[in-house]
Amino acid sequence: PPGWNVFDSYAMAVDPIVSEQNVRFHSRYVDGKVNSSSLGGPMSKKPLVAPPQRWLSKELQGMIIASADVGVGDGVGIVLPASNVAGLGDLLAGEDRIDTTKKPVPNPNKILSSKLFASCYDATADPRKRNLSYQSEKSGEEGHIEGEENGIPQRYRMTIRKVATFDYTRYNESGLWVGWDYAPTFSNSFTCAVISLLYFVGEIRSTALRLQLCGDEMTIPSSGLSVTAELGCLFHLIECLSSNGMIQPDIDDHKNTGQVKAYVPSNFIAAFTTLPEATNLALIDGVAGSAEQARRPESFYRFIVQYLDRELGLLTSEPGQSKGLVDSMQGINFVSIIEYATSKSKVSTSRAYTVDLAYDQRWSKKDATPNIRFGEVLRYSLCKDAPLRAWSDQTRSYESVIQRKIATSLPPLLSLSCSCAGKHADPLGLNIWQQEDKQNWLPEYIEVQIETDRSITVKELVTTDDGKEEWLVSQQKLPLPASILKSIKDEPSQNLPMKKSYRLEATISFVRSSGNSLDAGHHVLHVRVPVEHEIEALNKQLRQIEMCLEEKEQATPDTKHISLVSRISPDTLKERQKHLHDQLSRQEEKRNSNDSSEWLLINGFVVTKVKPDD
Repeated sequence: PPGWNVFDSYAMAVDPIVSEQNVRFHSRYVDGKVNSSSLGGPMSKKPLVAPPQRWLSKELQGMIIASADVGVGDGVGIVLPASNVAGLGDLLAGEDRIDTTKKPVPNPNKILSSKLFASCYDATADPRKRNLSYQSEKSGEEGHIEGEENGIPQRYRMTIRKVATFDYTRYNESGLWVGWDYAPTFSNSFTCAVISLLYFVGEIRSTALRLQLCGDEMTIPSSGLSVTAELGCLFHLIECLSSNGMIQPDIDDHKNTGQVKAYVPSNFIAAFTTLPEATNLALIDGVAGSAEQARRPESFYRFIVQYLDRELGLLTSEPGQSKGLVDSMQGINFVSIIEYATSKSKVSTSRAYTVDLAYDQRWSKKDATPNIRFGEVLRYSLCKDAPLRAWSDQTRSYESVIQRKIATSLPPLLSLSCSCAGKHADPLGLNIWQQEDKQNWLPEYIEVQIETDRSITVKELVTTDDGKEEWLVSQQKLPLPASILKSIKDEPSQNLPMKKSYRLEATISFVRSSGNSLDAGHHVLHVRVPVEHEIEALNKQLRQIEMCLEEKEQATPDTKHISLVSRISPDTLKERQKHLHDQLSRQEEKRNSNDSSEWLLINGFVVTKVKPDD
């Protein structure tokens, strides 16, 4: 309509439409003989794929509220005063104010694609939430999407970084450990939590860093690249961001914290998506049959540890001479038994790197769920049975059988898959994990013992209502006939009985967003950081500061302004040096007092110190 302003509040917030056939352009957009659209045929007014909805920036929102001008039409919107919009000049003015005789007027759409985009739109708005009002989006803390995650503790909420200059220190309480700067809306973002988890496994971290330049020797022919080498390069980036954090220029007078930034795993994810196995197993986004977003880290972790073990096995002098790194840490033997009613039982063995937690359907009856402890779930998962029908070669027919899968060894590092996330998972498992009347249902310490008859006992350390600690025992004898027990004993195994003690080291959780979709959300990582690892990281930061101080002392008047640390004064570096010495002293005291670790919550680039109860 006449007088239409493309920068009024309505036009900038409404969904865009495709121009119709032979629509006349305004005179300021006419270039030569092109004065109307030429689509070559009829076209819908709506695009087939609707573009992301954008919200107006806070600056323009304030101008709309303060302005008294009203746009053309019945409540179309408020026309923004162009003179008050920084950087846009007369381009936001009405058509009658533009003098096209003086100089060509640029296309405003090009300006929206430039650095002035943030002047018009709020870049932190989530384009997925199309039904939320703008007021609900901006009502919370800056960077947080309050509307979609109402009721979720702030440290678990999804945080989106602004496109402008960003201070990571504001969101990193540790000043030492690195999060990831990769939005949950990006492709294959589920890998970030698993990558950070692998970094905090000392054996995997040191091996990947040591072999990051040995990609040719570890490349599996079918893949064309080495995942171990790619992971080592990413771990090297994480180490550099941490060690160089204290020599970064301070922002907002953070003199003693520096600026520990976050890593971007784009290169690793791009390399991972080229693996044929990743596509065939539907581990990446955009592949038919891929698992739900909530369950994807379980599949990715299971794949990545097996792939790392295969690559590291290529470095041994003789194939099969020794077990791989991951196999020696996480490998666990299972024996599978199929008991027939009229036929001879079948026994087979297998080996796995993770244990999938199983939930007995009998627990869903007679209100048994509130009494189920974690130890009982783990015991059943290590020694589970399930009735089913299977083919019998002797009777040449299907029979009712009982299938049992029993663990016969215990690894130094026990990796568990909860197997209860996502909308297609068994609701029984999720109900057990979400028991509101059970505090600290996931214990911090457990003991697992395998008896001579292959029965399994699990003990868990719990805190009673009066604050005392006690061990709860979950055990059950195996109802196996003597013939099957004899066949099991003939299988190769370690010395029995055997017992292992485990301490909770890390968990990956899925924080579900509110709404109708059960698959919308993001992943966070809880991880225990040993004090030895923290002392090592602090010493790396200290060495970088000492190198910078030495560089400043040796700099000449002609070169001191072009140094990488020219923006940091020697006094600031010395203050940070003293701050690190104080931190190292405190960590040494913690190590001597057996207070050997602290817990972190890594939620993207937001790194928070938490307690084990969290």
